[in-house]
Amino acid sequence: MKVKKITASVNDAQAVPQVLDNEGVSFQKIDIVNWKEYPYHPEAAFRIAHTADSILIHYKVTEGSVRAKYGEDNGAVWTDSCMEFFSIPAGDGVYWSAAVSAHFWSGQEQSGIIGNMHRVK
Repeated sequence: MKVKKITASVNDAQAVPQVLDNEGVSFQKIDIVNWKEYPYHPEAAFRIAHTADSILIHYKVTEGSVRAKYGEDNGAVWTDSCMEFFSIPAGDGVYWSAAVSAHFWSGQEQSGIIGNMHRVK
């Protein structure tokens, strides 16, 4: 998959969907289940682009039951309903893992980024 480079400046996560719309970046389905013992998977898709200094990812997920316990950066978001992104930017086998949690207040969906990013050797 080729990731589109864009020149738009994005200073707010709320702007990412509109920027990707303006740039014509389309969604890709996520429909592979890697664990036989956990056959359930939500309807999920993502789209991705990059600037000179940022990776822009927009996820769309629909599922029947959402766990969103952790609402702070560097919380245990991987135990919530979350989306993860893995990248090996230098091609040296060292990868970065970013987990982004679903985040809800009073039953109303909120856009934002609550998550972790880790360098893994």
